[in-house]
Amino acid sequence: MIKIETNSDSIFFNLAAEEYYTTVLNEPFYMIWRTTPSLISGRYQDIYSEVDLQYAKENEITVSRRKTGGGTVYADLGGVMYTKFYPNKKGSDISFAECSDDIANAISSLGVKNVSYSGRNDLLADGYKICGNARMDTDHGLLHHGSILFDVDFDRMEKALMTPGGKLQSKGVKSVRSRVKNISSLTREQMSYNDFKELLWSCVETDGCINAQDDKDKISPIEAQLSSWDFIYGVNPRFEVLSKKRFDGGSVCCGIDVYHGQIKNISFTGDFFYSGDITELTRALTGAKYDIDEVLSIVSSHGAFHNISASDIALLVCKG
Repeated sequence: MIKIETNSDSIFFNLAAEEYYTTVLNEPFYMIWRTTPSLISGRYQDIYSEVDLQYAKENEITVSRRKTGGGTVYADLGGVMYTKFYPNKKGSDISFAECSDDIANAISSLGVKNVSYSGRNDLLADGYKICGNARMDTDHGLLHHGSILFDVDFDRMEKALMTPGGKLQSKGVKSVRSRVKNISSLTREQMSYNDFKELLWSCVETDGCINAQDDKDKISPIEAQLSSWDFIYGVNPRFEVLSKKRFDGGSVCCGIDVYHGQIKNISFTGDFFYSGDITELTRALTGAKYDIDEVLSIVSSHGAFHNISASDIALLVCKG
């Protein structure tokens, strides 16, 4: 396998690098990388029902989407991500276990007991999830990648993945919440990220090394596409939101139909007072991005809810 070093902790650059090399290399490659705090939704996931976007924004957690399926995962600098590519192969040719046997062996060598595979796509230790995996067939072969829980901040993970208040009915695929453990808490001795990374490298025979930074100009267009609003939110499945809250100025119930990240229909009901024509506000919101900053801008420029701030309404619309 060719060893690829991305020398980046950007989720978008790393996902773009793995995609780029599937198109130009006709031999297997292996990447080990990590990312600054990020939420990575699966290709068919409804981000709005999986991620607390307000918490992510307040805590500088990047929201992203990958092209493989599976559930939403949280990763940070305490996690270890890996990518493998098998040219001219399909998922039916290689099992999840075969793709990560070396990962399991490396973890077992640290004294972690009962490392095994779940029936789906997870790597377990004593029944606790320590690594999740995802994959897809590309035009050139099989792309397989995984997220290893080495020393991840579980507190931030739990809060970032916690669905916000309000009732949200989604047609997307919900993530499966699993019991999790950090490998660092299961080992006999302390180990740094770099030491663990080198252990993983040592378990696979590599032939040659590529520095992805040398191909940055070719990777950047893919990075721009993966980090765009259209890719992250625009492909989101249709879902409906019904949220209600009582404020000092009265109760407000908001019903919203969202498709591909845009508000298609929205209504406000309740015992509130509104200065202006509420239908003008709903017309202005129809077609807008389901994004708190855009919603706040529109609400602020159309009439006013008596004794209820525009930011309160924006939060009700986008968070519930």
